[in-house]
Amino acid sequence: MTPVLGGEFASRHTGAFALLAGLRPDPEITVSEWADRERIVTTGPRKGLAWITDIAPYQREVMDCLSTQSDVGHVVVCKAAQLGFSEIAVNWIGYVVAHAPADMIYLMPSDSARRTISRKRIAPLFEGRMLRGSVPKKHSAAGNTVVLKEFPGGSVTIANAQSAADLRSTTAKYLIRDEIDVYPTDVDNEGDPAELAERALMTFGMQRKIYDLSTPTIKGRSRIWAAYEETD
Repeated sequence: MTPVLGGEFASRHTGAFALLAGLRPDPEITVSEWADRERIVTTGPRKGLAWITDIAPYQREVMDCLSTQSDVGHVVVCKAAQLGFSEIAVNWIGYVVAHAPADMIYLMPSDSARRTISRKRIAPLFEGRMLRGSVPKKHSAAGNTVVLKEFPGGSVTIANAQSAADLRSTTAKYLIRDEIDVYPTDVDNEGDPAELAERALMTFGMQRKIYDLSTPTIKGRSRIWAAYEETD
């Protein structure tokens, strides 16, 4: 496994980390394997227990398509509620931090939604045994806030789909668009927030990955249904 650097050293988010991360070969482990080895569930009836993909085996292919070995660049999940697909996004973050450091954007439909997922799922992820120490200690540095988690070689920006400022200045390799169907159609007169977020990945070309997930809303207007129909 790739070691995770802790303490003060971990807070020095420099170009050197990014360069070293880019030179690493793709990890042999997949997202589902990482989750089965390292993830502790932080919400719901299994809170405090180890993640077990076999409990919901339909999640495995989604996770493994998000792994660096997969040539799938866009994963789309049109789903019912409460099936664990946001937890897959959290597993992907953990995998990226531990094995394939890069910048990520996690786009949520509102400020309250992003703060909730940050506090209940993402912050506890970084407090787990594998990732502990990979971000600066809480409240001790700008690299560990509710909306930004910086780690050696990358970061997670937890963005608000109702704020163009959150999307305008961010560059990333990986993008999660959670509950994409309830994003506004225009944000601050700058366009569709889903499209604005995708522009942040342009410099990574074929290396980028996007994970879209949502329950569908209105037929003919649903972003997730339209995206699902375009898949293979």
